[in-house]
Amino acid sequence: MNKTILVCLLIAAVFALQIHANEKFNQSEEFTPRVSTEADCFPETNPLVKRIIQARENGNMELHAQLLEEYKMQLPVQQNDLPEVINITEEPEPFMRWGNDVTIFSGGVAYNSWAMTGNIDDEAISVDYYKEDTLRAAIAGTDSTCWVYKSDDNGLTWAYDHGFSVGGNALYEPEIIHGPSTGWFHVFARVSGGNGNLIHVRWDEAGTFEYSWIETSDDTVLNYSVCADRSDYQYAYYLYLAYHKGLGGPSADGIFLTRSLNTGVSWETETQLQTNGSGFPDLSWGNASYLHEAYLYEFTDKTRGIRCRRSSNSGVSWFGSITIYSDTTFKMGPQITCSHDGTGDSWVMFPRRDAGTTNLDYGLCWAWCEDFGATWSSVWFVNSWVGDNEVLPSISVHDGYHDSLYYPYVTFIRSVDDWTDPEVCCFNWQSDSTWTSDTTYNDNIPEFTRPIQTWELPGIPAMAYVGSGGTNVYYDSWSNTQVEEEKAPVTKKEIIGSARPNPFTHMTCINYSLPNRGNLTVKAYNILGQEVATIFDGVKESGNHTLEWYGVDNAGKKLPRGVYFLQIKTVNSTSSKKLIIQ
Repeated sequence: MNKTILVCLLIAAVFALQIHANEKFNQSEEFTPRVSTEADCFPETNPLVKRIIQARENGNMELHAQLLEEYKMQLPVQQNDLPEVINITEEPEPFMRWGNDVTIFSGGVAYNSWAMTGNIDDEAISVDYYKEDTLRAAIAGTDSTCWVYKSDDNGLTWAYDHGFSVGGNALYEPEIIHGPSTGWFHVFARVSGGNGNLIHVRWDEAGTFEYSWIETSDDTVLNYSVCADRSDYQYAYYLYLAYHKGLGGPSADGIFLTRSLNTGVSWETETQLQTNGSGFPDLSWGNASYLHEAYLYEFTDKTRGIRCRRSSNSGVSWFGSITIYSDTTFKMGPQITCSHDGTGDSWVMFPRRDAGTTNLDYGLCWAWCEDFGATWSSVWFVNSWVGDNEVLPSISVHDGYHDSLYYPYVTFIRSVDDWTDPEVCCFNWQSDSTWTSDTTYNDNIPEFTRPIQTWELPGIPAMAYVGSGGTNVYYDSWSNTQVEEEKAPVTKKEIIGSARPNPFTHMTCINYSLPNRGNLTVKAYNILGQEVATIFDGVKESGNHTLEWYGVDNAGKKLPRGVYFLQIKTVNSTSSKKLIIQ
């Protein structure tokens, strides 16, 4: 790998980053982004769809509902010769146990063990957040079942929620999305039958079960991506699904798009977005009605590039693609995420293999946009170490948030160059053009399938990953200082603490129990790990106690809204809890 002093100095000057001797922040070549339509399609849009989207944006929900019914009548009748989908309502044997990481699921997970050697990425799990404390995880099991597990306590404990199977077919690459207002949650999967048919299953809070087939043609579906515009349209959100069809490899594969305008009840007829060897799409909803896509294209001359494309009207029409990086090195599919605060910020992350190396030395590259996808920065390496493979990135911004607490977070897997000693690593955006150094959080050895970056609460990023050998799914959350909520079960000799109400606006009651008389400190920290308040520091007798805290700092000043950590500490025990000031 080229690590010339000149390039290192250039990057240091531009990014003001501290450069480590064994870290590779070099850019292999300068590449100027350019708009290209050579791989794009611009299909005609149904005029009725334009009217539906316009009614939604104008807030005319009566007209919106009327037009949706007309739209539904125009859709083709669903095929009825496909395998039956079975809703699994019986709860399996409980798999829960405690460890340094919480175990969501114990058992075999279906993933493609050959993916890394084929220079492609793979996903076997998905996690999504809902309301204040509910999380759900979708897991592709080796028993041909897609399992859904749920947590109602910010990820501390998980329990079986739902599951489904499809006529004995294996299920791969599940995706899960919550509908914030309707109560529905949506699970998608690629089915082994029918060359990778795509299915959508949805449940409501009462357990009502519905499903629809999205792609059932003879073409081979290799992978897909799905997103929703729920951050802007809670009560009338749309679902967007892009998928990669294997139509012949380089210069032949294509990407297709379908949408549901009625929370998954029905789906549009597919339209083709990209041709000429395009694949591995990733979708993200930004704001101001912008839908974003990043994808990989591959030509027969071995040129491989990363492109981004955007729609300013919920996918009705699309601008031409922008090539943000292109050369002949191997690359894996990109991941894209977008802010929701009106700034127009977007970030793309993708693995790139070094040219001319025999040890498959992959490094993570990134690019940044500040104008709703119109122009992109140059591509740079980030948190990539020489002699290691950095692969399978997952990047996310919390819906509806974007400030110093809510920047994008990234998880990925690092291993040495012979694909041994893998670990899950994490880092996050600090400010314009800078990222934190990566940190390892996993307590178990991961498998080479994408770890999922998600959110536990606003300002509290979380992750899930599959264990070694494709066994078990683990969950963890973290802050910038690695302060984690206490996960080990308490005993009668340990301190037990809680706070109610939480979240709170004016005052919360801190309740705790001490097994013995002794010194006690009760403090609050912000998510940067800085102490903001000493609530108590002294001696307490054994027994049950209560403290009232009004959310003020040591100077008596009201603390701003946000996430804090409460620490109750004795000589022998410490209890840490998350607090939210509203």
